[in-house]
Amino acid sequence: MSGVTITAGVSFSGGFTFTEAPPPPENTAAWFGGGLPGPVSTVQRITFATDTATASIRGPLSSARHYLAAAGNLTDGWFGGAYPNFSTVQRITYATDTATASIRGPLSSARYVLAAAGNTTDAWFGGGYPPNSTVDRITYATDTATASVRGPLSSARYALAAAGGMQ
Repeated sequence: MSGVTITAGVSFSGGFTFTEAPPPPENTAAWFGGGLPGPVSTVQRITFATDTATASIRGPLSSARHYLAAAGNLTDGWFGGAYPNFSTVQRITYATDTATASIRGPLSSARYVLAAAGNTTDAWFGGGYPPNSTVDRITYATDTATASVRGPLSSARYALAAAGGMQ
């Protein structure tokens, strides 16, 4: 039973009780998509346990893009925006990562060189060129809807970076 934790305890009647605890969720790989020179539609995967191995080619994005941003959770990754001026969001499903990415609901406006961060339920795509301070939120459960505009960045930014937590 790989990856399963069994804990044993003694009950007051003298018998043993067993409780099966599932393993904690973990990130085991990273997916990289699009880019230059190109643009390209290639998606590549690295596995954290073998990070010295060459990345493997997975299913492509639905179209070639560069200067896009991406965020993900434990099951899927969302790639959004792109040059020259796309609002498209594409989703890859890690379990079937050899399939072509599916088109999801768009960002609220077209932009590129933006940043993205995510947690277990949502992704935020912020900034971008043309210079703006817009932050869009994609709710993973309803990712076919247009992203909702959230509070803005303090000033217009592009070519920025973002980080998020899985809390």
